Amino acid sequence: MFKKILLILLVILILLAGSLFFVFRFNLTHSVNSSNANVSFEVFAGQSKTEIAQSLKNKDLIKSKWAFIYYSVSHNKSLKPGIYYLKQNMNTLEIIDLIASGKVQEHKITTIEGWRNSEIADYLIKNSIITNKEAFLKAANGKEGYLFPDTYRLSLDVTPEEIVKLMTDNYNKRTNDLNVSKDDLILASIIERESANDEQRYNVSGVYKNRMKIGMKLESSPTVSYAKNNWVEPTITDTKLIDSPYNTYKYAGFPPGPICSPGLASIKAAQKPATHDYYYFINTKDGQLIMAKTLNEHNANVSKYLK
Repeated sequence: MFKKILLILLVILILLAGSLFFVFRFNLTHSVNSSNANVSFEVFAGQSKTEIAQSLKNKDLIKSKWAFIYYSVSHNKSLKPGIYYLKQNMNTLEIIDLIASGKVQEHKITTIEGWRNSEIADYLIKNSIITNKEAFLKAANGKEGYLFPDTYRLSLDVTPEEIVKLMTDNYNKRTNDLNVSKDDLILASIIERESANDEQRYNVSGVYKNRMKIGMKLESSPTVSYAKNNWVEPTITDTKLIDSPYNTYKYAGFPPGPICSPGLASIKAAQKPATHDYYYFINTKDGQLIMAKTLNEHNANVSKYLK
């Protein structure tokens, strides 16, 4: 009798295991639906397999997140970050293989506030978006400041011209209601390089507007650095000897154009500067903005905070 019960239990276990295996294989080898339509799906850097599986499940791209997790873990599948086009009729095995292959269908880039065009080009080269820096700079010629800093999705065969158009179109869209003048954008680009936060942006803008009102030179260090094609703090010798219209220590008024691509916060600060009677400022090593009303006060601040 006892042997008979054990036999029955063994048969039940075998049938149960077989059923589970069938369900497992079914979930791996059958798609959710038969549509041939593409669905864009992004795997983020640092995402776990559980998070990827849940995201796929939420988009109705897989039948079972547990089957996805078990198979990808047991077969040591390394899932690569990127943007993939998944057809809705792909099964879980096909999806895992595609993501593990790393054959992304789009690039995703993020450009930063305060970058000049040459830095954007370097970033694109580093991330294998383009192969020719000069071609990008040629496409971006005359558009310094207009390549709006943002996150972009790019096709694999994108050209430098298409990237520049995408960024400038985004600039036009994001600033459409702001009526930004060229002088606004130039000042915004200087503010972007001189400020650490939004409060500082408005105060820095106020300093430069105060200087402009009395015919004082802007004397902005980043403009000299731009003339040198780097962001290294210029020396006193640089400010005196570099003969460039971007040297605002040597030439009065705004430089000929923006020195970088500013964000919206800096553009808004350029248009609405803080109202105060400060004409000087320094940036301390710990990120503080220290303003002064007179040159004597400014020199005292330099001695106190920068030496």
